[in-house]
Amino acid sequence: RALGQEARKALGQELIIVNKPGATGVISANDVASASPDGYTIGVSPSTTFTLTHFVQDVRADLLETTSALVSIGRQRIGVLVKGDSPQRSLKEFIEHARRNPGRVAIGLPGAGTKVEMIMKAIGAQETLDMSFVPFQGDAPVSAAILGGHVTAGAFSAGAWGAHVRAGTMRLLASMEEERIDYAPEVPTLIE
Repeated sequence: RALGQEARKALGQELIIVNKPGATGVISANDVASASPDGYTIGVSPSTTFTLTHFVQDVRADLLETTSALVSIGRQRIGVLVKGDSPQRSLKEFIEHARRNPGRVAIGLPGAGTKVEMIMKAIGAQETLDMSFVPFQGDAPVSAAILGGHVTAGAFSAGAWGAHVRAGTMRLLASMEEERIDYAPEVPTLIE
């Protein structure tokens, strides 16, 4: 909505914002791809909708051909987190905890079929861990589930955990970015 307000100023005309959440962005992307190509229908979607979702969902095969990217709005800084008072202080310690507690570790995710889910499942498979993956409807519910002790950890974007990390109520174990996150430079990336 904030982006829409700024776009109104630049375009000099009103914008009607319609939220169409669901299916990791596929519902809104399909609506944009099906709209008349007259420039009046513009969508905002995570890149996962176009790059990974087709591996786990029935997505239009021509989605990339029937849409055009206009601008990159921003990057989500994704991390793996635990509650601030968790005994796990690193990803290695978390993996060891999961190994010692098969079937008792749950990881909250911002949705099914997301890049985050695929990465966390790959880590679980690589480390041969028996963990549960719990999809929520976005980042904020994952944050609430960690703080409430309903999941052991979560993997989601900084918009929902940044303030918690700064306040100490959550601990960032690893960043899913190529470089370390500026306000947590001591925390390694998954690549590291």
